Amino acid sequence: MHAIRDSLLRFLKDDTLRVAVLKGAWGTGKTYFWRNFFEEIRSDLDFRAYSYVSLFGAGHIADLQRQVFSNFEMLDQEKLSKHLQKLKPLTTLLKSIDIPHLNSASAITELVESKLVQNFLICFDDLERKEKSISGSSVLGLISQLSEEKGCKIVLIYNDEQLDEETAAQIDEYREKVVDLELTYRPTIEDNLKIIWPDNRPQGVEHLFTSLGLNNIRIMQRVKWALDYFEGPMSRDYPILYPSFAYKIAVLTVIHHGYSTKLSLKEVLSESYLSFLWSENDEKKERFRVLEEINYLPEDQDQVVADYLVDGYVDFERHRALLEEKNEQKRLGDINQKHREIWSKYHSNFLTFQDDFIRDQIEFLKGHVADLSVRDVASAMKFVQKLDDSQDLSAVLEQSIDLFISRLDRFKRHDFDFMDMDPDVVAKIQSRMAEKTREYSITELLVSLADRNGWNPGDFPHLRRFSEDDFYTWAESNDRGDVISLLRRFLERFGGAEGEDAEVINRLRSALARLRERSNLDQARVDFGILKKHRDQ
Repeated sequence: MHAIRDSLLRFLKDDTLRVAVLKGAWGTGKTYFWRNFFEEIRSDLDFRAYSYVSLFGAGHIADLQRQVFSNFEMLDQEKLSKHLQKLKPLTTLLKSIDIPHLNSASAITELVESKLVQNFLICFDDLERKEKSISGSSVLGLISQLSEEKGCKIVLIYNDEQLDEETAAQIDEYREKVVDLELTYRPTIEDNLKIIWPDNRPQGVEHLFTSLGLNNIRIMQRVKWALDYFEGPMSRDYPILYPSFAYKIAVLTVIHHGYSTKLSLKEVLSESYLSFLWSENDEKKERFRVLEEINYLPEDQDQVVADYLVDGYVDFERHRALLEEKNEQKRLGDINQKHREIWSKYHSNFLTFQDDFIRDQIEFLKGHVADLSVRDVASAMKFVQKLDDSQDLSAVLEQSIDLFISRLDRFKRHDFDFMDMDPDVVAKIQSRMAEKTREYSITELLVSLADRNGWNPGDFPHLRRFSEDDFYTWAESNDRGDVISLLRRFLERFGGAEGEDAEVINRLRSALARLRERSNLDQARVDFGILKKHRDQ
């Protein structure tokens, strides 16, 4: 934007140029640019004062005149002080005069304002947002008066695309008489991104705004504010998730502030928009086109960003469990991606030497054994040993199996897929699984097997290790409130078992027979509560 800066500098230094127009599309940052430009050069300006006046909501020219005076900032303190000293005798005199039907204080104020507003630099902004009661010609009339009679320089900023027809016509009619220089502010997306992020621009932000062709500096600033809000807590507590999460912050902020008239956050966070993308209805598809252009897919953690955009803050504690889970998933995903990159050195080209490949695999396996599946560890170990049979990775494999067994959910163990795994490794795993069953209690197994909605027949063999005494001790000492009904449901389901399973049932029945002999009460519990005998038997 050097050319427009140079033109403004020439305008401010040239005494023959009094009024400049800075126009451009909505949101491109005209005001932001002017304010930054002014702050950079204010110390070099030879004006008495600077005044910024917004026409937004102004209903009378007198409002603008008052703002010129009330909003000024002194640029030359010494000259202004001398001018005020000269006005003191006059103001004292006027205060002593009592004129009927005239507010002398008001007259003093207007006189002082009139005398002081000399050689000002004045910026009138938001012409397109004025009230209809102020005409465009009256605004240009005030500007002409200030420039010609008060020696002021004026910069008029507005969005030429949003002027109403009447104002636009009036500006066209009088601009040749009033305006000395017209500048169109047309920054590139890169220009505005540099203003918001002079350095250390977040990853993906440039791609996001470029993909959408969005050059709204206000929305860029909103994105920066959102990123600044999340950076501290997220980078501290969820450092692995945060880089990808930061991009989602940018995406959702852009959608919320730039496209909310078409899309609500509720629609965006649901998966319903996918059906619109696949729909044959062009009108419906167009509403969600922006999501397609940036390849957006909703994720659970997006709700955290939505909370901030809607409420202005986030209760991070409420989302802690979700964010911890997503952080861990991202960590494991990154580790697996790194392992795939090591494997790519084998199947992509001939650049990597064998010793380097083996070294990378071994270092990775040892460093990440706790985060890799047994299948991945076993496959990598087998391949490394095939390349060099002197490599001993048995300790790494044993560690991986130990971790696998310790984390394995008992009710899912029989579903583990051993396909394509080395038979020796499968045997090790199955052996360790069998050892693990010794830790399972009768209660856990009976509850699982007696449940009509989710029982796992694969758990039944684990009961074979329990003796008649084990069942007897468990039944007589268990303080669960549903022991009798649990045993009844279990026997109703498995009472007719055959083979090895029948031996388990017989041991349980023998334990119940012993309990039955303890008392008439226990006999009734077993006969009528568990075995469901009729009371007349």
